[in-house]
Order: sequence, then structure tokens, then C-alpha cells
Amino acid sequence: MKNIKPIRNKIKIKVQNQISPMVLLVVFLIILAILGGLVYFMFHSSSSRSGHGIGELIALLVFLIPLLIQNASNKDEYVSDMEITAKDLTLIYKKKRKFLGKEVIPLKDIKSFHVVLNSNISNVGTKTKVVFSDTKVTIKTVNGTITFEENSNAKFTFCSYSFMLNLLKIAYYIPYFTYEVKGNAESVKEDVEYFAIHGRKMPFITRFKSDWKKMKPSGKFATSIVIFFVTLSLCGLGYIIFTEIPPVLNQNEKQFMNYFNRGYEARQNEDYQTALELFDKAGEFYDKDPELFYSRAYCYEKLGYYDKAVSVAKEGLNYVNSKSIYKKAHKYHFNLHFDLYLYSVIGDSYYKSENYAEAKEAYSYIIANGRNAWHYLQRGKCEYYLGEYKEAMSDFLSFKAEIEETIKKGYHWYDEEDLQKVQQWIDKTTETMIIKEKGTKSPF
Repeated sequence: MKNIKPIRNKIKIKVQNQISPMVLLVVFLIILAILGGLVYFMFHSSSSRSGHGIGELIALLVFLIPLLIQNASNKDEYVSDMEITAKDLTLIYKKKRKFLGKEVIPLKDIKSFHVVLNSNISNVGTKTKVVFSDTKVTIKTVNGTITFEENSNAKFTFCSYSFMLNLLKIAYYIPYFTYEVKGNAESVKEDVEYFAIHGRKMPFITRFKSDWKKMKPSGKFATSIVIFFVTLSLCGLGYIIFTEIPPVLNQNEKQFMNYFNRGYEARQNEDYQTALELFDKAGEFYDKDPELFYSRAYCYEKLGYYDKAVSVAKEGLNYVNSKSIYKKAHKYHFNLHFDLYLYSVIGDSYYKSENYAEAKEAYSYIIANGRNAWHYLQRGKCEYYLGEYKEAMSDFLSFKAEIEETIKKGYHWYDEEDLQKVQQWIDKTTETMIIKEKGTKSPF
């Protein structure tokens, strides 16, 4: 008897003679998802396309269900589990998932433990090829020979050779352990040998490279086409999920969006008082949405309540990283930069109330954090009224350069009217600086 590694704890291996309830559940959920998707498209596509999709589903069910039932209702007595301890190997027998008994084999009585994995590639239909596998175990002891098989009928299986790999994991616990792989499935042989050497399954990339080298040019072309269409399908599925499937909102979130959308519509129509009332109503269902703070502050600013607008916007800065129902409902997965929107309202409110120092500070924050160039003009105007003419001129020129570059590239963010506006401020600032240098009081 060879020297074997001692076991501290009991090791249990599942013998996959039937599909487990968990696998059946997963398969059922997959089929249900496919059915749900096809039903969805049935009501969003032409009738001919829908009928084709239903036909594909029926074909899939016709192929899967009999195989699942056949595997799940194994009537014969079989070995369901193997348990190994430091002294014994125990085989657990079942029938129809009901426990029948166990057979305990002392490790010292084992004369040989031989495993044969038989994997063959068979045709299903005219073109589809599937690997069917079964594993046979033969244990010779001083009292006789014991044999059993995993997936004995070699029918449809989800784990073709997982039992063999599990045995290889614990081979050094079993005395006189040997194995062989038979059949025409070369990829299975390579996988088992790789596992025996490295102690882990062959990575997908390694397997793909190995198979790619063996392919004929026609096979490589067909595989490339399949990969292309699978990738395209996944991208299409992702697009559908992102654009077509509505987000799941709870009742409070739905009420929030109901009032918020109505408030937003009133805001767009410049009915700011009505918008505020609706935004306040939305806040009764959720009052921490940063978009709600911005919308309320914006309305106060437009109504001329500048102090209230600043107060609401500054309060909103505490919630810029809070959950946003608005963002969830519109499926925005990127940063909306609520802080910049709120600082924009703060800057505009301070500017309109002639608090230019505070307005400049707000605009400086926006510029430093990457907001559009329009705020160079706003900050320049603040600097002009604060008497900081050189700084104002620098901001006006920066804004002018941005406008000219935008127009040159053919974008429509700014137009000639904006260019004339900033030029007026440049001329005004130049004249003021000249007058100041001459010591004459500026007429502005």
C-alpha cells in the first residue's frame, strides 16, 4: 500500500447520477427568462417575428424537458455520495433520492481504485455536437470488487467530468488510485491532464487558444462569425435593458416622480410658483434628492428670492452624494455633478443681489471643477464690479477664445451673439483700465 496523505476532516464528494434540484431550478429560471423576453417582444414586434420567437422557445423546451425529466427521475439504485476519512471510504446508496444505506470500506483493505472517464462527441440532429460523458469506478478490496458509475446512462449532463476532477483533487488520500480517459473527446482528455498537473481547471483562454490552433480555416471563420454575433447580441441585450426596461420604483418613489415631473413641466413653462408647490409636495415622499434641491433653488432664484435660493442650494450641497430618485428613474449611470448645478444657482443669486465677492467664489468653484466656459464670463463680470480689472480681462479673453474655438469646430454651444456680448465686456474693461491709469473717474 502506498503512502497516502492523512485526512484531518471527513471529505464528501457528490456523485452526479442525476440533476440536482438546484440545477433544475436554475434551468427553469433560464427558460422562464427566455419565455418572458419572447413574450415581451411579442407585444413590441411584428406578428411574424413574434411567432418565430415562440417557435424557437417551443423547440428549446422540446429538447430540454424530456432530458431533464429523464435525468431527474432515475429509478435505479445508485451511489449518491462518497465520504473519505482517515480510515474509511464510505459509499452512500440511494434510490429516487431516498437513502438506502451505506457501505464502509476500510482504506487498508483497498487493493486498487481505478477510474475510467469515457467522453464522446456525438451529433444531436444534423450539425450540433455535444459531449456525453460517464465515469466508471472500480474498487478492488480484499473482500471482492465494487463498481458504480456516474451518469451511467450517458445522457444529457451539465457536469460532464466534474466527478472525475473531484476525484483527482483527493487522489492522494486514496490508496492505489489510478485513472484513464477514453473516448473521442480530445478536449476532455486535455482538461483532465491539465487538472492532474496543475490542480485546477484549464482557463478559458488557454482552452480557446488550444482549440483555435486545431481548427481548420473554415472552422476559424465560423467561430469568428459566432463570436461576432454573440457579442452583437449581448450588446443589443444590454441596450434593451438600458433603454426599454423601465426602472423598478416603489410606491413612494413613484409618488415622488409624479409630483416632481409635474413640477419640472411647470418650471419649463416658467410657472415657478406652481413648480415650487409641486416640488414641495414631492419632498413629502423623499426630501434628500439633490435634483429636488437644485430645482427648488432654481425656482426661488427666478422668482427673485435670492437669499432663499442660496439657503436651499447650500443645504442641497450636503446631499449631493445621496440617493437620487430622479437619477434612478431616468436610468442615469453617470455622475450628474449636482454640486456644480447648485453652485451655479448660488453664484447667480449672489450676482443678482450684487454680492459679487460671494458670487465670484461660487463661479470659481464651478470653473475649477470643469464646468462650461460660460462661468468665465460670469466670474469676469464679478471681478469687474469688484475693481479687479486685470483678472476680469483674463476671464473675458478665456471665454472669447472658447467661443471662437467652438464656432470654428462647427459646434452650436455658443453663437455670434455670445461673441458680441463678451466683446462688449472686453471693450468696457479696456476703457475702464485706461481711464483708471489716467486717474480719471470711470463713468461706469
